[in-house]
Amino acid sequence: MVDGNQAREEWLAKAERAEVIVFDLDGTLVDSDHANFLAYKDAVMFVLSTQIEIDFTPGTRITREVLEEIIPGITDKQIEEIALLKERSYHKYLSETKAIPRLIEIVARVQEKEVVLATNSRRCRAEMLLNHHGLIEKFTRKIYRDAESQRDKYVQLMAELPKGSMSMLVFENDEKAIESAIACGIGIDQIIDVRRITR
Repeated sequence: MVDGNQAREEWLAKAERAEVIVFDLDGTLVDSDHANFLAYKDAVMFVLSTQIEIDFTPGTRITREVLEEIIPGITDKQIEEIALLKERSYHKYLSETKAIPRLIEIVARVQEKEVVLATNSRRCRAEMLLNHHGLIEKFTRKIYRDAESQRDKYVQLMAELPKGSMSMLVFENDEKAIESAIACGIGIDQIIDVRRITR
């Protein structure tokens, strides 16, 4: 782990040198795990019509894959219903989300650059979060996961950016997403794993 104040200074220095700064949303700009958990819990109880014990563990995000692991015999149809209901009820839990100050400060300080949001969240939920935290207008480009764009966010980002040698800095918290960014040609030295700091 790295001290948060030391990380902040290093991140700001790197951001000053980059032309394009990319931010993930959930777990990077906003801690949304508890809201995500509550929305999923409501949906699970409604769809399965039973009380299932799902406990919230900070730092653990409930996903469709996690549901398959913790609920024996759950069907694909039930998972789809749960995911749909979760999206519909998410707004009730926006107050459970928290902006991450160190990253919000960086977003504010790099407004003269190309500032990109690259998230695996669906547009509707991501925009709810962005609006709730006053971030919707802070990005020059937004990449979401939607039915029409199922491509990996970093594959989509690299396809949208002009070809050439633009210097880039990526703020990310998900190991698989970091691996994807690297596979798309983003150098490891251009990626900041925000999990490595103390908050």
